[in-house]
Amino acid sequence: MKKNTYEQIDREIVKKMSADIQAYLIENNLERVKTKDMMPFLIEKGYFPHDRKKGYPLRQILTDLKKSEELHLMPQATPEYLEVENKKTSTYWYFSPIK
Repeated sequence: MKKNTYEQIDREIVKKMSADIQAYLIENNLERVKTKDMMPFLIEKGYFPHDRKKGYPLRQILTDLKKSEELHLMPQATPEYLEVENKKTSTYWYFSPIK
């Protein structure tokens, strides 16, 4: 069984991705875009070869940035937390343009 592995992404790539996301959100007049809906654009731009599990590669990067306290590198991303009784808290990521 293949184990999910994550290699930390170069922070310069994160900055470029953030700029591309900002431009995409503004050009298309978008607010509150889910990670799974952002993936086709990021695949087209060459950041990812394909999608897995409805935006999982992007969610991994965002979780890594949050854990390392570097989420400021992608200011368009906002986490929302959902607590379900007897289960761990789930994190949902959304993208909105920086004003």
